[in-house]
Amino acid sequence: MSNLSPTILYALSSDLFIPSRIQATARSQGIESQLLTKASELSSVPDFSTLIVDLETPGLDFGKLKSCIEENHLKAIGYAPHVKADLFQSGKSAGLTQIYTRGQINESLTKIISGLSSD
Repeated sequence: MSNLSPTILYALSSDLFIPSRIQATARSQGIESQLLTKASELSSVPDFSTLIVDLETPGLDFGKLKSCIEENHLKAIGYAPHVKADLFQSGKSAGLTQIYTRGQINESLTKIISGLSSD
């Protein structure tokens, strides 16, 4: 995978609220982004460097997510409701570098996305 700018970011979520904010924020910072609405779509995306994943996405297989992160050397960020501690643990086990609550990612999205282009 090349390290060319702009960062290519994929957001995986069946919910559209936070991912639409991710796309708008990325676009405002010159970062190319796309939304995936099904976990199965993850295996068919071209070269990319960053994944932001809703850990509540239906059909999300954490083993496959881990393989995707490792094989593509991705920076992977997750988010889930604060009451779903099991999802936080599954995300950590899958290799997510950062995991936020929905409130945290919603509140800090500009800072999180701006940090992608400086990594």
